[in-house]
Amino acid sequence: MQKWGDVQAIARAVPAPEQLSAWLAAVQGPLTTDQLGVEPELVAASLQDALFVRNRFTILRLQRLL
Repeated sequence: MQKWGDVQAIARAVPAPEQLSAWLAAVQGPLTTDQLGVEPELVAASLQDALFVRNRFTILRLQRLL
C-alpha cells in the first residue's frame, strides 16, 4: 500500500472514456468492437485472459486484486 497514492494519481490522469471516444471520433477511428470487426464473445474471452499475456501490473491486474 506504500505506492497506493501513486496508483491513484496515475488513475486520475487517465482521460475519461468520453474524452477518449471524442478523440477517436475526431480522427474517424473505430469506437466499437463492431466497427473493428471483432465479435463480442471474443472481446469477453480476451479480457478474461489478457492479464496473463505480459508479466506487468496493469489495470486488469488491479481489478483482479480489488
